Amino acid sequence: AGEDSWSKVFLERPAGLPVTQATLADGFTIRPLAGTPEVPAYVEMHQRTFESKNMQVGWRLRTLQHPHYRPDLDLVAVAPDGRLAAFCIGWLDGNDPSIGQIEPMGVHPDFRKYGLGWVVLAECMRRLQAHGVTRIVLETDLERNAALLVYKSSGFQIRRDVLVYRKDFE
Repeated sequence: AGEDSWSKVFLERPAGLPVTQATLADGFTIRPLAGTPEVPAYVEMHQRTFESKNMQVGWRLRTLQHPHYRPDLDLVAVAPDGRLAAFCIGWLDGNDPSIGQIEPMGVHPDFRKYGLGWVVLAECMRRLQAHGVTRIVLETDLERNAALLVYKSSGFQIRRDVLVYRKDFE
């Protein structure tokens, strides 16, 4: 592992495990993304959450057109002031619809003290169960300790390391 190397893991959870009820903080709501008009606010939240500009409006708009996109699985938590506070997107595997995937999930830094990661993940897992999946999978970086704690506490187990190759350019 070199400087700033990536260490990713693949996690899996049987969908049939009960989903622990997470309590939503007062004034917050969970709902699906409000489509195209809400994409810029989503992108801003995503960029702040991951401290990266990799997510762009054009790319996120294209996800809404993906053949496997399900609007009911594209969840956001909304703060009492109307700002987007957290997100969790579920996907049904295009080759095997018995597999659901979480990608991505995150909480805006301003809202990390409200347990929103637990709530949006639990709601997304319930919705994946309603779609009939038998397994739920995801990948995350080992450095994302808070996310890994949420995933493991929600019944996910690390199944394997994910090899990531990269080359840095000046």
